[in-house]
Amino acid sequence: MLRSTLRQLSKGISVGFLAIFPLGVGDGSPRDRDALARPVPAQERSDVERAKQEEEQEAIEREMQQIVQLLRHAYEVAKDVSDPVIRIRSYAAIGEALWEHDRAFARQLLRTAFEEINQVPPPERPKDVQAWIGSTRDPNELRREILAKVAKLDPLLAMELAKSIETEKTEAQESKREESPDVHMRRALGTERAQALMNLAQALLEKDPTSAIEAATAALSQGITQPFVHFLMRLRQKDSARADHLFLQAVYTAQRNVPARLYELIPLGSYLAQDWALPIRLNVGEAPRSVPPALIARYLSVLLETLAHYVEIAMNPGLAPGLAQMDWFTAPMDLHRILTSIRPGVQAYLPDRAPVVEGLLNQLAAVLPRAQAEIEAPESKRTLSPEERLTDLLRQAERTKDAEERDALLFRAILQALSNGDFETAASLVPRLSDVKRRAEVSDYVTFRWAEHALREGDIETARRRALDVNHPERLAYLFGAMAQKLDAQRDKMAALFMLKEAEARIRRLSASPEQARALLLLAEAFLPLDADSAFEAFAHALGPLNRSDAQGETPGANFQLNFKTTGLVISVSERDSTRLLERVVTALTTTDPARTLTLLVGLENPPFRLIAHLAHARRHLELLKEKKAKLAEKRSE
Repeated sequence: MLRSTLRQLSKGISVGFLAIFPLGVGDGSPRDRDALARPVPAQERSDVERAKQEEEQEAIEREMQQIVQLLRHAYEVAKDVSDPVIRIRSYAAIGEALWEHDRAFARQLLRTAFEEINQVPPPERPKDVQAWIGSTRDPNELRREILAKVAKLDPLLAMELAKSIETEKTEAQESKREESPDVHMRRALGTERAQALMNLAQALLEKDPTSAIEAATAALSQGITQPFVHFLMRLRQKDSARADHLFLQAVYTAQRNVPARLYELIPLGSYLAQDWALPIRLNVGEAPRSVPPALIARYLSVLLETLAHYVEIAMNPGLAPGLAQMDWFTAPMDLHRILTSIRPGVQAYLPDRAPVVEGLLNQLAAVLPRAQAEIEAPESKRTLSPEERLTDLLRQAERTKDAEERDALLFRAILQALSNGDFETAASLVPRLSDVKRRAEVSDYVTFRWAEHALREGDIETARRRALDVNHPERLAYLFGAMAQKLDAQRDKMAALFMLKEAEARIRRLSASPEQARALLLLAEAFLPLDADSAFEAFAHALGPLNRSDAQGETPGANFQLNFKTTGLVISVSERDSTRLLERVVTALTTTDPARTLTLLVGLENPPFRLIAHLAHARRHLELLKEKKAKLAEKRSE
């Protein structure tokens, strides 16, 4: 049924989108030839031109109405899609496209898209995974995506939707699972409602700071999160007075608990100073502006009071059983480090409380081993150079008899070598890993980093050689696309095209797979600014693997997710959600040639991809027609 409906959809698209309007073009009849042969009075020429413009405008409006009807029909198709994520994204795309043509229906679609996210189950983190790249089907990510679309169209609706999410479990209710990674993540990022509100605040900050602050304040009612602190720091760059006021609200919010929670207070310190060696340090890529001393004093006062509570508990564990376990950084060593890091700030902004810091440090020294109690004196510990750290890791790896532990130490040594810029050493260590599957992935990572480094240094030939050693097709496409972009910037278009053609030939020789499909989509995108024909050809070759039943399978894609016994690493490279990548590429191709893009989409048979692609085409084509209509109206008014 769905396949049949989708075929009808594409048929309807073809009729509406491939219609050719011979606007302002004579048919070569004798009457036209006579009209060209004799002089035409100025008034008559003006009337003819006006008539042609009116005819062209009517043709554009007819085509726009055809697309609007198509989008309404696409809604009926989307309702029958079983995959909730595809259905949600389809509703949002249709609502976004129809906003200026049928606002009530569009608003209903956007609301439905957001509400149906509740039907998407949260992803389960794989067991024994240190570093996880997450899922493309994460409800929180979907909410962020939909809210970003709604916020551009109707900030009030976006606020209403974000606030509609039910409040989740409190800290007391979740205490039984306090060691769960999910609980720790919730404390860092907030509940689903808080995350949605903070995503909205970030989306609105540039164009509507007042609404952004309203969203952030609503999120603050559920606690202080790291995204909230990031928002505060960005807001301070735009409006320091309102940012400082919101910061004070956050400090008061932290005091709702006694003692206040360090997982809330510690991130807030990044708003005040970047040089405090706190366990969590956040930044927004810009130098922070100076903060009023009174604000710093207020924060340090609350933090010091909280630390005093936890030091008392550390000295008397039976005083409040379980309380310290509900927070972060409550071990004696962590408390000692925090007190040491804020000592200069307390001396500068709260000099009368400086003796309190010294007293707390002395208390902790009694329960810490002597060597640990001396961490405040850097000269008492020998700092290893990067090269010495590498040697030390390799020495540890040689001594251990546990294969998993040895692999973890070797991986850390490889990372250290990469950090040192010693790519040859890093590559030479990879064969020593005992796990074959991990060895192949780490090899790709080392080679990828090597190619990226060479490209940054302007050594394109070395980058090319290293990129050819990469096994993953998407990573290959990404690297060659970056090299082509670099060559094009150097005005060497032919060399850029050669690079992309070389990558395409290599990727097309591989067996059909979701990775091959995404790699070809990346190449189509890279080709487009250089040679449209090659871009459309690469897209055509992607259709075969996209039509496979496993094309929607969730994998890390070009991104890296490396896990060892005690170490994990996640590196994001490119979009791994095939539907979003497809949508992006189809939009770009449609901008270049709507009719040609539509012709190619006839070969896309995978129902969910087919729907997403046609919606992307329709939405972009509608935008192009709107732009054309506006230019025509401007021309008529001259």
